Amino acid sequence: MVKKYMGILAKREMFFRFIGASIFLLGLIISITLDIYLRKALLSSIALILIILFLFSFILCLKFELRFIRENYTISSISIVICLIILMTIGFIDSFLKSRDLVFLFISSSNILIIISWHYSLALYKKKKLISIVGYILYSTITTFLRVRKYYSQSGLILSFLPLILITCGVLIILITEIRMKRKGLLNYL
Repeated sequence: MVKKYMGILAKREMFFRFIGASIFLLGLIISITLDIYLRKALLSSIALILIILFLFSFILCLKFELRFIRENYTISSISIVICLIILMTIGFIDSFLKSRDLVFLFISSSNILIIISWHYSLALYKKKKLISIVGYILYSTITTFLRVRKYYSQSGLILSFLPLILITCGVLIILITEIRMKRKGLLNYL
């Protein structure tokens, strides 16, 4: 009877973790869409889209544990990092030549950080959970300054901070649920 009750509690808490991750993903998608939409340089917009597609595709392959990626993890990781560096360099040069600022580097870096943070948001390993939290904090810092400085005048206050608010809600739901699960003995970090 006790095991059945604990199983029901665990399922309910896992549902809340899933809801938190879904809200996190929604905020991530809105953030990326807003960043791409507000870019003025065409080549840097294309570079940003490719950065996001490559990284997101790689992370989805990891989540679905595709055999090729799992067997060639080191080579795949190095290839993705090289592609991201090349795309960030191309986007930065195009953006810098047109607007003389470093915004592209901050936008692409914050999107990379938040995608990695989302990937590890439901991790049960302490190191991966720490990566998720640090990625979220860095994203929040960078995006707050970017949205206040660059996007506020173009898209308004609510739309500028909507992604950050959604991501923060998702992270808080996940963390609060995990704290409750830990107190009930339903979760132990490895």
